[in-house]
Amino acid sequence: MGNCPSYCWRSIMAAHGLVCGGVRRRISDGKATLICGHPWLPDEPSPLIQTAMPDELSGALDPRGCYTVKSGYRHIIGNEDVLGFFDKWISIWKLHVPHKWKHFRWRALNDILLTTLNLVIKIVDVDLKCPKCGLVHENVMDALILCDYSQLVCVIGGSEIKLSGSNITVTECRRRAAVSLLNWKHANGRTQQSSPTDVLPQSSGRPKCFFDAGFRPASGSASYAAVLLAHDGSFLAACSGLLADCFSPLMAEALACKEVLSWLKDRVY
Repeated sequence: MGNCPSYCWRSIMAAHGLVCGGVRRRISDGKATLICGHPWLPDEPSPLIQTAMPDELSGALDPRGCYTVKSGYRHIIGNEDVLGFFDKWISIWKLHVPHKWKHFRWRALNDILLTTLNLVIKIVDVDLKCPKCGLVHENVMDALILCDYSQLVCVIGGSEIKLSGSNITVTECRRRAAVSLLNWKHANGRTQQSSPTDVLPQSSGRPKCFFDAGFRPASGSASYAAVLLAHDGSFLAACSGLLADCFSPLMAEALACKEVLSWLKDRVY
């Protein structure tokens, strides 16, 4: 009221309780109305939301202070994904590579690639086996890292091996990726003239052998495969076979190493 209120002000304050008790907020487009805090409900006796506001929805951390379904979803989900917490998104988008490669990596880190496991979750009738090796259920980790075909593409300099579901050889897959990157660099003025093979890592010296073991926890069965490459990455030989039943992946890797060393013992190049 103040120390010396006028007649008009005393009249306004006298009606304050009546006005506040009956006033309702016009929603209009809703952008200026707070879900909690504004009297927007037509209910009696109180037009205010009585349920406590969940912390996840309080402001939703939107920089403009406006709640949206998108901002609420991001706040609730956070940075959870199957590959663990990832906080290098700015670095991802600043990579000097084709945009579709950055988008592919973003999809992989968020586990939204069209792997057979994700398709089955979406109730798509597909075979769960990896279309490349045909051995395991295909998820992001298997498709990009653990699958035998992916390991050959990422680790080995060159090979003419073609696995069960692959339409192209490992060498051809790497060549296409190298040509794609080289063409993008030329288009964006990021490289000098060079041949596509310059993108591939070069090795020298003795032949190199790469091997891996497969392990099924349910049955304990295990297998191995190995490939031997010359110093220039050309194919020399390969082998594969079954191992004795194992108790862990580490045991399978150790037995695979033993078998491959025995296989290499009598080979001379």
